[in-house]
Amino acid sequence: MRKIIIAVTVLLALGHASMLHALPMGVAALVNGKEISSIKLQKAVDGYLQQQGTNIGSIRDPNKFQQVQEKVLDILIGQNLLWQKAEADKQLATDDEVEKLYQQYQAQYPSKEAFETKMKIEGFDEKTYRQELKHQLSAKKWVHANVLSKVKVEAADIDKFYNDNIEKFKAPEMVSARHILIGVKEGAADKEKKAARKKLQKIKQQIDKGADFAEMAKQHSTGPSAPHGGNLGLFPRGKMVKAFEDAAFKLKKGQVSKIVETKYGYHIIKVEDKQPARTVSKVELAERIHQHLLQLKSEEALQTAIDDLRKEARVEVNLN
Repeated sequence: MRKIIIAVTVLLALGHASMLHALPMGVAALVNGKEISSIKLQKAVDGYLQQQGTNIGSIRDPNKFQQVQEKVLDILIGQNLLWQKAEADKQLATDDEVEKLYQQYQAQYPSKEAFETKMKIEGFDEKTYRQELKHQLSAKKWVHANVLSKVKVEAADIDKFYNDNIEKFKAPEMVSARHILIGVKEGAADKEKKAARKKLQKIKQQIDKGADFAEMAKQHSTGPSAPHGGNLGLFPRGKMVKAFEDAAFKLKKGQVSKIVETKYGYHIIKVEDKQPARTVSKVELAERIHQHLLQLKSEEALQTAIDDLRKEARVEVNLN
């Protein structure tokens, strides 16, 4: 089940000041008179910490825990403001939409009882959980209709991002290679080394006579890539041990190396392909840049929308 603190498809921005008042017991905040309960805040904090890969017990610094609470409460306040705006503008999720999402969540559990147990742990029964889903979906619908639908990424934006970050798009020289390894442990006796080298020499002789390199790797290589025909994929300099790397980058496409000794043992290498160093073109990156900028602009637009709603809202918090 997705944690209740996630209500829209982009990150809710944080960092607002709120009025501090003594609120009723069990109420963490009032947003235009609408309550955010302390229990809901605590459940949301638990979910947030789980997403961060930690838990409350691991936070020993009271100030740090206070910061987490404030951050999560800010998220909940932002969601509440969006829900209230959706309600005011009558852009609400339909019962069918809520039911569809409810059934999707329930289907993730082995039984209805297991799902109900999970809801209970998170502080809901069926009625209040459906209500929470309606709030989430309505806020999301309002955001998409009034904020995200207006976010555009122009060709000029992509051009500027590409030109401003051109150094990040330089790809180094790359080699695609296979290898056959006859492993020898470091510090092995000369007799063992000679036997391994002799074995690899015989394998190379067969390859020189036309034996398929990949098949020979599957049959004889002791390296982890053996089941894949010795395929190491595409790699730049700095990823392999130096002796191996130097040999691989000296070879031309299709060539097989002489025997190369490394700390792992003895290798023969076949270069499948070579790619020269280059700058990746804007055409190749255009879609990725577009998506990156769209996400950034969406987050900024949502931040602005929440800021504008908050300026007109009465928000009271009490974390004591």
